[in-house]
Amino acid sequence: MSLNFLATQSEISIRNEIISRILDSTAKNLTIKLPKFDAETSIATPETAAMTVGIEPNEFGSTLGEYRYQFEGEEDRWGDFCQHDR
Repeated sequence: MSLNFLATQSEISIRNEIISRILDSTAKNLTIKLPKFDAETSIATPETAAMTVGIEPNEFGSTLGEYRYQFEGEEDRWGDFCQHDR
């Protein structure tokens, strides 16, 4: 198996759109959540219990070749972290 991380132009454009959404959401202090669970799509197995969590199509995840990536920030509390500076 070879690892090929050379992104296509389409993958680069999608990545840039996702990063833009992340920056916009962060600036607006919006929580980035995993997509709604779809039992038909997110099928766990004994070997890969968490491998399909967040695999549903959404505005904060995509693919690079055969690999899937997903951004989420449900547990992040950056605003609480920075309160001491105010």
